[in-house]
Amino acid sequence: LPPWLQRALRVAVPGLILAAALVAGFRPLGPLPPLGPFLEPAHGVWAVAAQSDLPDERITIPGLGDSVRVVFDEREVPHIFARSVEDAARTLGYLHARFRLFQLELQTRATTGTLSEWLGPSLLAFDRSQRRLGLAWSAERDYAEPDPNSEVARIVNAYAEGVNARIDELGPGDLPLEYRLLNARPQRWRPVNSFYLLKQMGFILAYLPEALTY
Repeated sequence: LPPWLQRALRVAVPGLILAAALVAGFRPLGPLPPLGPFLEPAHGVWAVAAQSDLPDERITIPGLGDSVRVVFDEREVPHIFARSVEDAARTLGYLHARFRLFQLELQTRATTGTLSEWLGPSLLAFDRSQRRLGLAWSAERDYAEPDPNSEVARIVNAYAEGVNARIDELGPGDLPLEYRLLNARPQRWRPVNSFYLLKQMGFILAYLPEALTY
């Protein structure tokens, strides 16, 4: 090759490789998320390891009527000290979302038969089975029963506000690992979601394997 062409190739080839790597880094690789945002040093998966499991800090949760104290015991179980049931429920929702946000949405989606939105057509059969089971219908019926001004309704609404308070403060570096793997964002928590969650947990604890066939 002529010297001028060799020099041009030495410049062009690395540039093309870099450009291809950048394009590939922001495209999903099959079921995997784009590797660029996933491995990004400041806000990528590495940020998960830097998050504190047991916070020793003052946190502002919108809607609290008074200050609330949370103490973690030697088993890392949180104990909530609040002046009202609503404040306790709001704090509980925040803590659940801080430590179990993916589990909350996973169980809710299992109840409503929407896991395939996350995991693709392979979960369609399971989703159809869950919808036929009627757990979501039962949860919605139970949710509609209490008076909107009752204590139950106030507690359920406060819990949802606590979950959403955590979701609202999630920055790019705060997303749990599971959401990063799915290249997804958490959905807002609706009060009825608590009933979806309870129905699914009750179904799991009842262990009815014949109802799981699909």
